[in-house]
Amino acid sequence: MKIFNKLTKKRNDNEYIYNICNGVVKDVKESSDPAFSEEMMGKGVCIITDDKDIYSPVTGELIVVFPTKHAYGIKTDNGVELLIHIGINTVELNGEGFTCTLKQGSKIKKGDKLCEVDFKLIKDKGYDPTIMVVLTNLKDFTDVSKYFGELELTDKIMQVKR
Repeated sequence: MKIFNKLTKKRNDNEYIYNICNGVVKDVKESSDPAFSEEMMGKGVCIITDDKDIYSPVTGELIVVFPTKHAYGIKTDNGVELLIHIGINTVELNGEGFTCTLKQGSKIKKGDKLCEVDFKLIKDKGYDPTIMVVLTNLKDFTDVSKYFGELELTDKIMQVKR
């Protein structure tokens, strides 16, 4: 009977996405960037923080590290695909203010440090430091729940359901 249970066990239909830093979490629709606020990139949240350290919200694989270190793509073992985009138009900084030691293709765990960000530099250069965390493969899910407010690193920010 145990063998049968293992064979019929399906992957988890629900998955939680955790916060990437301490900060105020809002709906991504409140972002000042239309690509995010109109959910063209996916459903998700935006985060306002002064924390310099940004951590992985899930366990999986770091499938994309932008050369400018302002954006990261992560895919979980259950197939959830996330984009973490730090700041608005910060691609124009060409990596200035961002430090990342992980490489594309790295296996990561929830809570692993993704990067360090100099938010003071970003603000001083006139950029919006808002971080967006969005689910990019919406078609694979039936529902996305979001959690808002002053949240800590260990708090949930989203739940996705198949």
